[in-house]
Amino acid sequence: MAIEALRIAAKESKFLKFILGGFIFLAVGGLVFTDVGGYFTGGARGTTVAKVGDTTIELREFDYGLRQFIQEMGLTTEDAYTSGVTNAYLHGRIETILKLQSAQDMDISVSNAQVAKNLKSIFGQNATKEQIETALRSRGMSEKEMARTIRGDVMTKQISAMPKAITDYVPASLSAAQSRIASQQRSGVIYTLNTSDIAKDIEISKLDIQNYYDANGQEFTLAEERSFQIGTMNIDMIRSNLPKITQDDVRAEYNNRINDFAIPEKRSIIQVNVKDVEQAQSIYELAMDGNTSLKSALKTVTEGDNGYRDEADFDQSSLPVELSDPAFNTNVKKGDVLPPVKTLLGYVIMQVTNIAPETVKSFKSVKVDLEKDMKDAALYDALYNKMVDTEDMLDNGVGFEEISTKTGLKLKTIKSTTHNELNNADADLSKIIESDPSIANELFSLAQDGATYPLEIDDDTYVVIGIQSITQSSTLPLNDVSADIKKTLRAQRQEQIATAEMDKAIAELNSKATSWDDFSKTHKTTSKTFKNIARNNDKYNADLIFGLGKNDYAYDSRNPDKIKIYTITDINFKGKSDDKDLHGKTAEKQKNIIDTLLSQFWRDDITVTINDRLLQQTYNPNATE
Repeated sequence: MAIEALRIAAKESKFLKFILGGFIFLAVGGLVFTDVGGYFTGGARGTTVAKVGDTTIELREFDYGLRQFIQEMGLTTEDAYTSGVTNAYLHGRIETILKLQSAQDMDISVSNAQVAKNLKSIFGQNATKEQIETALRSRGMSEKEMARTIRGDVMTKQISAMPKAITDYVPASLSAAQSRIASQQRSGVIYTLNTSDIAKDIEISKLDIQNYYDANGQEFTLAEERSFQIGTMNIDMIRSNLPKITQDDVRAEYNNRINDFAIPEKRSIIQVNVKDVEQAQSIYELAMDGNTSLKSALKTVTEGDNGYRDEADFDQSSLPVELSDPAFNTNVKKGDVLPPVKTLLGYVIMQVTNIAPETVKSFKSVKVDLEKDMKDAALYDALYNKMVDTEDMLDNGVGFEEISTKTGLKLKTIKSTTHNELNNADADLSKIIESDPSIANELFSLAQDGATYPLEIDDDTYVVIGIQSITQSSTLPLNDVSADIKKTLRAQRQEQIATAEMDKAIAELNSKATSWDDFSKTHKTTSKTFKNIARNNDKYNADLIFGLGKNDYAYDSRNPDKIKIYTITDINFKGKSDDKDLHGKTAEKQKNIIDTLLSQFWRDDITVTINDRLLQQTYNPNATE
């Protein structure tokens, strides 16, 4: 069941984890700061920051990339969250995944030569295969995974550039012609004839009526009708019946989950990052004596402070392994300066300025949230148990009426309706069928007093639909429908005769075999002129008007009682086309339109959910206390 499944955390995609991490840490691609609309919130659980289709962004790798990014901006995690930088960073990551998945759907590929070229640009033209493999192993990556990262970056760049490429492909002359055609206006005349004046004296015999009745029996069959009852159950209906959760219960839950409330050890660390190993060693030796700050040592050696990172708090999981292992070594004391550590970005010298040991959140600080979680869990467990009880009763042949009584369903009756009219019978029923169209067939296959299995409307509600009554299908006798059949046959033959007559007349008018004067002598018509009609008008048949040549004729028979003949007397154009504009503003406008359409496709085709609660708890915890 989905309510139970919602408690199961989604598994992490290792492949895309490396791609996303690589974009930031290895600097093979830039972030795209796009405000992506249409996201859902609350859909991800546990340590999942966001889900993009089947891909998850997990907290640990997201937090590592975010901290690398905001340190460059001189921001704390709290400042980044409250100022919107965290949100913008996350949306950039999501946009990258959307483009990557779209590129894969479009079979965009990247050659091995392109991958090799990018590897050289990252590690240097003279880097050997062994040096690259060694550097990658230090980051826990294989060469194959790095190649995937590069392919992903190149693919997303191709997707990003696509709108401009499409726009530039359109020749200016074609754009000019399209602009001129779009601005066209037409004038003409509409002649109206009564269909009955063209097709007269139509006789329908009793045999014609009988043959139609025999051949179209389904038209005279009254479909089976059924009435239903929707039984609803939600958490508000069971809330008052749940046992009260006492403070002793909350305390016991706290003790059982004590590990969940652990606050890991944190260390305040100053970092200096330089490219040269000799400079790194000199900085370390100057600072380790305790008389020279790390920043001063950096300035002394490099004559600047580029690469200095202010003091920031880290737990062991928020640093890459090559930095976290020495920084969190049990022998390191407050104030210690650590020897240079080699990373892909150069050499890092760290100073541990403070050590906050691991602690556990007090019962007082978590009891309110913990009690709420326990109440919510009890509610959802009770709702889930009711669903299971309902399924068991259905499996044992218990009818809907007894089920609704035993489980306490809130009932709503749906009036008698046919299968084809189900979607119009009731708004609630229509929404249920829209979410699962197979329900419609099931409702017309169950016996009286039968019922569907529980159908989840959302996390808080499920429904059971029961069969209240069944009216079998029946066929109307010929005498009851004879007049209707006669009317139908007369209309059909009238339309056939009129259409054949008008096809012939229009062909003769357009070939000049017949003049309009000759036509009007034998047909009774009324006329109406139209002037300067544009393509977007909604009063006339624009498709027919703009498909005609000047002085040509065509007819519109959409109204069975009236036939309209159109003829064009004048064609004119409004506005001018400017080739310069087509290569400038118009081309840019076309690019924006294509970009918008592509972006909307990515967002419509791939579901995105964001765990706002996890972001707030992680980066702005004081706001939740």
